[in-house]
Amino acid sequence: MSQTLRASVVTTVRSHAALSRAGDLAVIGHAIKSGLPGRCHDRIGLLEIAELSRRHAASHQGGDWNDLRDLIIMIAVEWDLTSDSLDMQTDACVRCIANLLRFGIKRTPQG
Repeated sequence: MSQTLRASVVTTVRSHAALSRAGDLAVIGHAIKSGLPGRCHDRIGLLEIAELSRRHAASHQGGDWNDLRDLIIMIAVEWDLTSDSLDMQTDACVRCIANLLRFGIKRTPQG
């Protein structure tokens, strides 16, 4: 007697906003892991984001400082101090942080 094994497959459909947030959190997580290795498993708060931003700005000089300043100000505006944890921040705040970490990184054209 032959039995056929069937695996149940569960899929989750994610919205564009959820995928975008996951991508932004991946960028931030990678930057934390490489820039602040001792903090990668701890709760990430505004102090850690500020230190990461400072290090990123120092290592990516030569860009438009007005744009960089605007990104830093937007993080300060969007950050919710009542829940000082990265995973509790709004999508807009997470997007601002990811944009700051992407700032100054030149991409080579694919060809």
